[in-house]
Amino acid sequence: MNPTIKRYLDEYSSFDIGYQTKTALVIGLLISKYEKEILLFNEKYPDTHLRMDLYTIELFQAGREELTHFLQCFGGTWKKELEDYHPDKIQYRQEVPHPFFGDTKLTIAARQVPPPPSCQIVEVEEEVPAYKRKVKKIVCPEGDNSEPYQPISPDITEEVPEVERAS
Repeated sequence: MNPTIKRYLDEYSSFDIGYQTKTALVIGLLISKYEKEILLFNEKYPDTHLRMDLYTIELFQAGREELTHFLQCFGGTWKKELEDYHPDKIQYRQEVPHPFFGDTKLTIAARQVPPPPSCQIVEVEEEVPAYKRKVKKIVCPEGDNSEPYQPISPDITEEVPEVERAS
């Protein structure tokens, strides 16, 4: 476990706090770690809420413009995958090292979003040794299902107002 979070949890362990309080503490630290990215996103889309827990930061059911801004705020290379329970939607996902839990990954994802205009979801027949089955796949002209996004320029991130923190 990261020494910073261990110190915070040790400080609070003298109090009778439960799992929910510790979870809230970790989420608070995640917000602090990704403060610029979250503020950049919320500055442009204040009515859209990001869902967070110990291991994920997620955006749900965004429009294309909102989605693009989210991907740019966090930067990195995003995998496109089909959504399990929404056959006409995809998800963008990347895993980064968790800032507080050692070798654990933090998943940043946009879920239940439409595919980009250049891609389509098609049904194809696959041959499995015992039988044939139909599956859906994402087909994109560039041939791979990852999409790199450069983070928004540092000039823009410097314009984000400072947030006062309680001491």
